Amino acid sequence: MDGIPGLRAWRAVAIGLGLSGAISVCGHGRADQPIHSVASNDSELKVWLKAAGPVIISYLEIDPARHRLDLTTTIRQGGSSLREFLSDETATVAFTGGYLKSFSPPRPTGYLRIDGVDLNGLVRDDPIVNAILCFGREGPGLTSVSLFAAKTFRSEDAGEDCVQAGPLLIAEGRVGYDLTRRDSGNRLSGEFERAFLAINRQGQVLLGVSSAVSLMLLRHVLSAPTTEGGFDAQAAVILSGATTAGMEVRGGLGYAFGTVSTPLADAIIVDSAVRLNQR
Repeated sequence: MDGIPGLRAWRAVAIGLGLSGAISVCGHGRADQPIHSVASNDSELKVWLKAAGPVIISYLEIDPARHRLDLTTTIRQGGSSLREFLSDETATVAFTGGYLKSFSPPRPTGYLRIDGVDLNGLVRDDPIVNAILCFGREGPGLTSVSLFAAKTFRSEDAGEDCVQAGPLLIAEGRVGYDLTRRDSGNRLSGEFERAFLAINRQGQVLLGVSSAVSLMLLRHVLSAPTTEGGFDAQAAVILSGATTAGMEVRGGLGYAFGTVSTPLADAIIVDSAVRLNQR
Protein backbone atom coordinates (compact mmCIF):
# COMPACT_ATOMS: atom_id res chain seq x y z
CA MET A 1 0.00 0.00 0.00
CA ASP A 2 1.00 3.64 -0.28
CA GLY A 3 1.85 5.31 2.99
CA ILE A 4 1.81 9.09 2.88
CA PRO A 5 -0.77 9.89 0.14
CA GLY A 6 0.94 9.61 -3.24
CA LEU A 7 4.17 8.35 -1.71
CA ARG A 8 5.64 4.95 -1.05
CA ALA A 9 5.94 3.58 2.47
CA TRP A 10 9.44 4.23 3.72
CA ARG A 11 11.87 1.36 3.95
CA ALA A 12 15.05 2.14 5.85
CA VAL A 13 16.97 -0.52 3.94
CA ALA A 14 16.23 0.83 0.48
CA ILE A 15 16.37 4.61 0.14
CA GLY A 16 17.84 6.44 -2.81
CA LEU A 17 16.11 9.79 -2.72
CA GLY A 18 17.33 13.36 -3.10
CA LEU A 19 17.17 16.36 -0.78
CA SER A 20 16.12 19.80 -1.95
CA GLY A 21 15.97 23.14 -0.22
CA ALA A 22 18.66 22.47 2.39
CA ILE A 23 18.99 25.10 5.10
CA SER A 24 22.22 26.00 6.87
CA VAL A 25 21.90 25.63 10.63
CA CYS A 26 25.41 26.18 11.89
CA GLY A 27 27.31 28.24 9.34
CA HIS A 28 30.02 25.57 9.25
CA GLY A 29 30.31 21.78 9.33
CA ARG A 30 31.47 21.20 12.90
CA ALA A 31 31.90 17.47 13.48
CA ASP A 32 29.54 15.72 15.87
CA GLN A 33 31.18 14.26 18.96
CA PRO A 34 30.88 10.62 20.14
CA ILE A 35 30.03 10.56 23.84
CA HIS A 36 29.32 6.88 24.51
CA SER A 37 29.75 3.56 22.72
CA VAL A 38 28.46 0.09 23.50
CA ALA A 39 28.90 -3.33 21.89
CA SER A 40 25.61 -4.68 20.58
CA ASN A 41 24.81 -7.73 18.45
CA ASP A 42 28.42 -8.18 17.27
CA SER A 43 28.61 -4.53 16.28
CA GLU A 44 29.03 -1.13 17.92
CA LEU A 45 26.47 1.55 18.64
CA LYS A 46 27.58 5.10 19.40
CA VAL A 47 25.75 7.96 21.01
CA TRP A 48 26.66 11.21 19.26
CA LEU A 49 26.28 14.80 20.40
CA LYS A 50 25.33 17.44 17.85
CA ALA A 51 25.47 21.16 18.62
CA ALA A 52 23.46 22.94 15.92
CA GLY A 53 23.13 26.59 16.79
CA PRO A 54 21.12 26.82 20.03
CA VAL A 55 19.95 23.19 20.00
CA ILE A 56 21.82 20.20 21.46
CA ILE A 57 20.87 16.73 20.19
CA SER A 58 21.96 13.34 21.54
CA TYR A 59 21.39 10.63 18.96
CA LEU A 60 22.11 7.10 17.82
CA GLU A 61 22.83 6.11 14.22
CA ILE A 62 21.52 2.57 13.69
CA ASP A 63 22.04 0.23 10.75
CA PRO A 64 18.72 -1.66 10.52
CA ALA A 65 20.44 -4.51 8.70
CA ARG A 66 22.58 -5.22 11.78
CA HIS A 67 20.40 -4.17 14.70
CA ARG A 68 16.88 -5.11 15.71
CA LEU A 69 14.30 -2.47 16.63
CA ASP A 70 11.09 -3.45 18.41
CA LEU A 71 8.22 -1.86 20.26
CA THR A 72 7.40 -3.20 23.68
CA THR A 73 4.71 -2.45 26.24
CA THR A 74 4.97 -2.08 29.99
CA ILE A 75 4.48 -5.06 32.28
CA ARG A 76 3.67 -2.74 35.20
CA GLN A 77 0.24 -1.37 36.03
CA GLY A 78 1.66 2.09 36.62
CA GLY A 79 3.90 2.09 33.55
CA SER A 80 7.66 1.61 33.16
CA SER A 81 10.54 4.04 33.07
CA LEU A 82 13.03 3.74 30.23
CA ARG A 83 15.56 2.17 32.59
CA GLU A 84 12.96 -0.45 33.53
CA PHE A 85 12.25 -1.15 29.86
CA LEU A 86 16.00 -1.52 29.29
CA SER A 87 16.30 -4.02 32.14
CA ASP A 88 13.11 -5.97 31.37
CA GLU A 89 14.15 -6.53 27.76
CA THR A 90 17.89 -6.96 28.41
CA ALA A 91 18.27 -4.42 25.61
CA THR A 92 21.00 -2.05 24.48
CA VAL A 93 18.73 0.99 24.09
CA ALA A 94 15.31 2.02 25.37
CA PHE A 95 13.74 5.01 23.62
CA THR A 96 10.43 6.76 24.15
CA GLY A 97 7.67 5.09 22.16
CA GLY A 98 5.04 7.79 21.64
CA TYR A 99 2.69 10.35 23.14
CA LEU A 100 0.59 9.61 26.19
CA LYS A 101 -3.15 10.23 26.33
CA SER A 102 -2.99 9.99 30.12
CA PHE A 103 -0.14 9.76 32.62
CA SER A 104 -1.84 7.88 35.47
CA PRO A 105 -2.08 5.22 34.36
CA PRO A 106 0.00 5.85 31.23
CA ARG A 107 -2.06 5.21 28.09
CA PRO A 108 -0.87 5.73 24.51
CA THR A 109 -2.32 8.29 22.13
CA GLY A 110 -3.55 6.49 19.03
CA TYR A 111 -2.59 3.25 17.39
CA LEU A 112 -0.33 0.70 19.06
CA ARG A 113 0.52 -2.76 17.76
CA ILE A 114 3.06 -5.07 19.35
CA ASP A 115 4.05 -8.50 18.04
CA GLY A 116 1.20 -8.36 15.53
CA VAL A 117 -1.51 -7.69 18.13
CA ASP A 118 -3.47 -4.42 18.11
CA LEU A 119 -3.45 -2.93 21.62
CA ASN A 120 -4.90 0.53 21.03
CA GLY A 121 -7.17 2.07 18.41
CA LEU A 122 -6.22 4.26 15.47
CA VAL A 123 -6.87 8.03 15.43
CA ARG A 124 -7.28 9.06 11.79
CA ASP A 125 -8.08 12.77 11.83
CA ASP A 126 -5.72 14.28 14.40
CA PRO A 127 -3.55 16.94 12.69
CA ILE A 128 -0.59 16.22 14.97
CA VAL A 129 -0.33 12.41 15.23
CA ASN A 130 -0.66 12.04 11.46
CA ALA A 131 1.75 9.14 10.94
CA ILE A 132 2.13 5.46 11.81
CA LEU A 133 5.65 4.16 12.40
CA CYS A 134 6.10 0.40 11.94
CA PHE A 135 8.93 -2.09 12.41
CA GLY A 136 8.92 -5.38 10.53
CA ARG A 137 11.11 -8.40 9.82
CA GLU A 138 10.92 -8.39 6.02
CA GLY A 139 13.96 -8.57 3.77
CA PRO A 140 17.57 -9.53 4.48
CA GLY A 141 18.09 -7.08 7.36
CA LEU A 142 17.06 -7.47 10.97
CA THR A 143 14.54 -4.61 10.77
CA SER A 144 12.47 -2.88 8.11
CA VAL A 145 11.14 0.56 9.01
CA SER A 146 7.99 2.02 7.45
CA LEU A 147 6.04 5.27 7.79
CA PHE A 148 2.38 5.49 6.78
CA ALA A 149 -0.19 8.27 6.77
CA ALA A 150 -2.66 7.74 9.60
CA LYS A 151 -5.58 8.72 7.36
CA THR A 152 -4.99 5.88 4.90
CA PHE A 153 -3.29 3.32 7.14
CA ARG A 154 -4.36 -0.33 6.90
CA SER A 155 -3.17 -2.62 9.66
CA GLU A 156 -3.05 -5.67 7.37
CA ASP A 157 -0.22 -4.00 5.41
CA ALA A 158 1.79 -3.05 8.49
CA GLY A 159 4.73 -4.64 10.26
CA GLU A 160 4.76 -6.56 13.52
CA ASP A 161 5.12 -3.43 15.68
CA CYS A 162 3.49 -0.03 15.06
CA VAL A 163 2.94 3.19 16.99
CA GLN A 164 1.07 6.36 16.06
CA ALA A 165 3.23 9.49 16.10
CA GLY A 166 3.64 12.90 14.53
CA PRO A 167 3.87 15.27 13.04
CA LEU A 168 5.66 13.81 10.05
CA LEU A 169 8.20 16.55 9.38
CA ILE A 170 10.00 15.15 6.33
CA ALA A 171 8.97 12.62 3.67
CA GLU A 172 11.02 11.64 0.61
CA GLY A 173 13.53 14.33 1.44
CA ARG A 174 10.92 17.09 1.37
CA VAL A 175 9.36 19.11 4.15
CA GLY A 176 5.59 19.19 4.00
CA TYR A 177 3.95 19.73 7.37
CA ASP A 178 2.70 23.31 7.91
CA LEU A 179 4.46 24.61 11.01
CA THR A 180 3.20 28.18 10.56
CA ARG A 181 -0.39 27.46 11.64
CA ARG A 182 -1.63 29.57 14.54
CA ASP A 183 -5.05 28.01 15.00
CA SER A 184 -6.13 26.17 18.13
CA GLY A 185 -5.09 22.86 16.61
CA ASN A 186 -1.40 23.82 16.57
CA ARG A 187 -0.68 22.09 19.87
CA LEU A 188 3.04 21.74 19.21
CA SER A 189 3.99 25.42 19.02
CA GLY A 190 6.66 26.63 21.40
CA GLU A 191 10.03 25.19 22.43
CA PHE A 192 10.16 21.76 24.08
CA GLU A 193 12.48 18.80 24.33
CA ARG A 194 11.70 16.52 21.37
CA ALA A 195 12.20 12.82 20.63
CA PHE A 196 12.37 11.86 16.96
CA LEU A 197 13.08 9.04 14.54
CA ALA A 198 14.67 9.91 11.22
CA ILE A 199 16.12 8.06 8.24
CA ASN A 200 19.18 9.55 6.56
CA ARG A 201 20.39 9.32 2.97
CA GLN A 202 22.37 6.14 3.74
CA GLY A 203 19.26 4.36 5.05
CA GLN A 204 20.36 4.49 8.67
CA VAL A 205 17.83 5.01 11.44
CA LEU A 206 18.45 7.96 13.75
CA LEU A 207 16.94 8.02 17.24
CA GLY A 208 17.45 11.44 18.82
CA VAL A 209 16.52 13.56 21.80
CA SER A 210 16.90 17.34 21.59
CA SER A 211 17.13 20.16 24.06
CA ALA A 212 14.19 22.57 24.09
CA VAL A 213 13.63 23.62 20.48
CA SER A 214 10.87 24.70 18.14
CA LEU A 215 9.67 22.26 15.52
CA MET A 216 10.71 24.72 12.81
CA LEU A 217 14.34 24.79 13.92
CA LEU A 218 14.46 21.04 14.55
CA ARG A 219 13.16 20.38 11.05
CA HIS A 220 15.87 22.66 9.66
CA VAL A 221 18.54 20.68 11.50
CA LEU A 222 17.07 17.34 10.38
CA SER A 223 16.80 18.31 6.70
CA ALA A 224 20.05 20.25 6.29
CA PRO A 225 23.06 18.50 4.67
CA THR A 226 25.69 17.06 6.96
CA THR A 227 28.19 19.55 5.50
CA GLU A 228 26.05 22.31 7.00
CA GLY A 229 25.68 20.66 10.41
CA GLY A 230 22.43 18.82 9.70
CA PHE A 231 21.33 15.19 9.47
CA ASP A 232 20.44 15.01 5.75
CA ALA A 233 17.22 13.23 6.78
CA GLN A 234 15.02 11.82 4.05
CA ALA A 235 12.20 11.05 6.50
CA ALA A 236 11.58 12.26 10.04
CA VAL A 237 8.75 11.97 12.55
CA ILE A 238 8.30 13.34 16.06
CA LEU A 239 7.61 10.63 18.65
CA SER A 240 7.02 12.70 21.78
CA GLY A 241 8.12 15.77 23.66
CA ALA A 242 8.79 17.42 27.01
CA THR A 243 8.62 14.96 29.94
CA THR A 244 8.22 11.86 27.73
CA ALA A 245 11.20 12.51 25.43
CA GLY A 246 14.13 10.37 26.51
CA MET A 247 16.67 7.66 25.76
CA GLU A 248 18.46 5.19 28.04
CA VAL A 249 21.57 3.36 26.78
CA ARG A 250 23.23 0.36 28.40
CA GLY A 251 26.64 0.86 29.99
CA GLY A 252 27.88 1.40 33.52
CA LEU A 253 24.98 2.72 35.55
CA GLY A 254 23.17 3.65 32.35
CA TYR A 255 23.49 6.67 30.10
CA ALA A 256 20.36 8.81 30.17
CA PHE A 257 19.43 11.51 27.67
CA GLY A 258 16.35 13.68 28.03
CA THR A 259 13.74 12.60 30.58
CA VAL A 260 13.89 8.89 31.42
CA SER A 261 11.99 8.67 34.72
CA THR A 262 8.44 9.26 33.43
CA PRO A 263 6.40 6.01 33.51
CA LEU A 264 5.50 5.13 29.91
CA ALA A 265 3.03 2.77 28.28
CA ASP A 266 5.44 1.61 25.56
CA ALA A 267 8.97 2.09 24.29
CA ILE A 268 11.23 1.43 21.33
CA ILE A 269 13.99 -1.01 22.19
CA VAL A 270 17.17 -1.83 20.29
CA ASP A 271 18.77 -5.28 20.33
CA SER A 272 16.70 -6.96 23.01
CA ALA A 273 18.63 -10.11 23.94
CA VAL A 274 15.34 -11.97 24.42
CA ARG A 275 14.05 -11.07 20.95
CA LEU A 276 17.35 -11.60 19.17
CA ASN A 277 17.37 -15.16 20.53
CA GLN A 278 13.92 -15.73 19.03
CA ARG A 279 14.83 -14.85 15.45
